[in-house]
Amino acid sequence: MRLTRAIPTVLDPSAVEQATLLVKWDGANRQFDGLSMGELRTAPLSEVRESESYPDKQSYAGRYWAATTGRHHWFESLYEMRALMSFDRDPSVVGIATQPMKVTWADTKGGRFPDVLLDRTDERSLLVDVKPRERIRERHERAFARTAALCAAAEVDYGIVCDLSEQEATNLRFLAGYRYPRWSCPADVRGLLAARAGELLPLGEWIELIGETDIPARGVLYAALWHGSLEVDLDAPIERNTLAASAGRGW
Repeated sequence: MRLTRAIPTVLDPSAVEQATLLVKWDGANRQFDGLSMGELRTAPLSEVRESESYPDKQSYAGRYWAATTGRHHWFESLYEMRALMSFDRDPSVVGIATQPMKVTWADTKGGRFPDVLLDRTDERSLLVDVKPRERIRERHERAFARTAALCAAAEVDYGIVCDLSEQEATNLRFLAGYRYPRWSCPADVRGLLAARAGELLPLGEWIELIGETDIPARGVLYAALWHGSLEVDLDAPIERNTLAASAGRGW
């Protein structure tokens, strides 16, 4: 998961202290002060808004089923779906909420809707905005900077996904087919990966080492790639001679 860090803008302390968050908590709208953002967790949250359909709409919205949560999560563009796939395969991510809140500052009109809130294994939340770099304008940069400042005050990490390549998207779409529970890690494969931690081999050799059991070896290999148990460069095509390193763990 590649994140770009936004440089927080300098906000009047009162703007941060008076910021409010509107969330949908267990299906009901609730309001929190901005500094309590770090106390929010994703499980009770649902989308605080969804985009409307209209003729000639340029973006495609839908729902993505995440193996991390066992739930469907709404996305408002295919680029955002790519980001969700990236979060879903990150072992440090344990919870996902899309369109999790509306942030309103006391010194500006209206508000904004950050794209994704993530729970992580270190128990520190991560708020993420998703937008291709070529579509980021000055107004977006200002909004990102204000959001970064609020997150810093609330002790929440903040980042922007803006550099997902087309090749990475192609690889993620393919590997996502192996995120389902039926591709769980066999015990002998878990032992193999642990014994060969850090070892770098072509994918073809990993297939031979995994071997054929009641689960096809190639499918197990792709599941290992999805979960990061075998690490490859996702910005390059996945081929038989692609080098992959064992992360020393199963999934």
